[in-house]
Amino acid sequence: MILSSFGYYLKATASETPEYELSLFASDQPNVIIANLLSIAKVGIPEGKLTSAANLSQSTVKPFLNFLVSQGLLERKAPFRSQEKEKRATFLYTTEKGFRFLSHYRYLTNLVSCRD
Repeated sequence: MILSSFGYYLKATASETPEYELSLFASDQPNVIIANLLSIAKVGIPEGKLTSAANLSQSTVKPFLNFLVSQGLLERKAPFRSQEKEKRATFLYTTEKGFRFLSHYRYLTNLVSCRD
């Protein structure tokens, strides 16, 4: 088990595919980054443009993307032909589970920020 600088534990499995788990002592507040990425991908966004839209580096975003896709919060859609550059662009979309996460996240954020 290795703690990455992104606040995730990386565990190697038998198939050598890393698994990502949230860490409670992450310095980058992963819950905020996750909510931001899910919000950006609501209507779909090319995977390559997500880093600039989130204003984060690719090395920061990649572990979060892997985690969100593995947990079913984000979905990669099949590539299509881009008319502009003739390249294949993979789009990311927030799933129904991702929308539920965002709803609960906003509720809890509002609950904690309310002061009596």
